[in-house]
Amino acid sequence: MKRPTYTIGSCIKKVFRPGERSLPRTEIIMRLEQLSSYLPASKSAEESLNEALQLPDSPVQAGRSEAIVELTYQPHQLVDKAFQFVRRAHSPKNMDQIMRELRKHTNFSWNQITRLLTLDKDPRFVQYEGDERWYLAEWNLANDKIFEYLVKNGKDKLSIRSLFHLVEQEIKLSEKESIFAPELDDRFIVQGENIYVNVASNKHSEQPEKEISTAIAEVASTEAVVEAKQEVKEHQTEQFIHVQEEKIMNSTVSVNKPVLKEVEQLLGQAVSLLDQRNEHMSGEVISHFQESNMDAIETLMNEKHKNEQLVEAIKNIVSSVDAE
Repeated sequence: MKRPTYTIGSCIKKVFRPGERSLPRTEIIMRLEQLSSYLPASKSAEESLNEALQLPDSPVQAGRSEAIVELTYQPHQLVDKAFQFVRRAHSPKNMDQIMRELRKHTNFSWNQITRLLTLDKDPRFVQYEGDERWYLAEWNLANDKIFEYLVKNGKDKLSIRSLFHLVEQEIKLSEKESIFAPELDDRFIVQGENIYVNVASNKHSEQPEKEISTAIAEVASTEAVVEAKQEVKEHQTEQFIHVQEEKIMNSTVSVNKPVLKEVEQLLGQAVSLLDQRNEHMSGEVISHFQESNMDAIETLMNEKHKNEQLVEAIKNIVSSVDAE
């Protein structure tokens, strides 16, 4: 099962504590072993260190002696501003988002930002395997705590709206110091405004099998939509549906079979687009949650409800035509 796993370079960064610039190899290996749950399963601590030293933009390098390893990071105001931006947003950001923010609020050119912004070397920034976004090393990943709480209390799902209360009041974690990344963890299934416990990860879960199976299928579809980058705007879909409804409801002559078949196909495509939009919202909801943007989440939920009503209306139209 997939779990959030640091990249090799990020694992090495995590072993350095604030103020430390160099460490003995033996100390780094010992600390890496303590982070074993975040290391690739096939690599030992020593192998991970050796691999990190060979990275193109490695955060570490050998010191005067091979027995000493030191950080390669060099302070720069541009990287400091990047750190402040991600920290202020309290949400992981990809390089393009960070660069656009810096270009907007500094006098540095695109070329200068590209050349100077080497977050791979900065110990304040970390990444997880399979995720191009940058997180802050100071954030504590809350995935384990949240999963343990849900299982312990026999809960098979959790509303995203209640996450803030859960993290701070029930689990006693600081919301500002914690980050939740369910999209990187197979123990969770994100669907709409709910986060489900994956039944495959928790054999004691009492979540109905049908509900879980549906959620898994919907999430799989969501990932396909994200990869294809299919964005469907609601007003465009409504306009399309309105045209098709008028074609059917205002028709005063019998429709021949080829035309009717085409109309039914177009309506089917409209339903598919609306379904895909609803599924794509899962990723957007998580993104807004990380930014503590509950208003945006509320807007998405309203859009989802309206989309579902449109889907039902189209299906009723198709059913009425078939009945005739």
